[in-house]
Amino acid sequence: MAEQQPVIKSKQGRVRVEGAELDVVISDFDGRVFLLITECCKMGTLLDVSQDLMVDPSSSPTYSVRTLLGKDDPQVHVFGRALASQLRPPGSSLLLALGIRNPSPRILPRLLKELEPYTNMQLSPTTSSDSCIS
Repeated sequence: MAEQQPVIKSKQGRVRVEGAELDVVISDFDGRVFLLITECCKMGTLLDVSQDLMVDPSSSPTYSVRTLLGKDDPQVHVFGRALASQLRPPGSSLLLALGIRNPSPRILPRLLKELEPYTNMQLSPTTSSDSCIS
């Protein structure tokens, strides 16, 4: 009998950015991507990031960010747009939970660099680790 594929595919890990240890979980369920980035073992601000309609297919996509829970902060919206442009597979939507104590734009390029392994990855069942996420 063939082995069934999991309904929710996930991957988790830990990245270090500007001295902060960040736990990362990315899950894909039916074309919707959930990304959790936390340094305090809490979800923090929950954002819905969606790609805007593109009139010109040769132009770069733009994203709308809507705060669902937490602080409605423009800096957090910048993180949402940047993460969506790097990580979000075309045609899916991104639900982002950002629990970073100081979401400064200064750390954004480094965070994006550390998250490159998660770009266009093949998601597999989540395995436990020594992070606060298990």
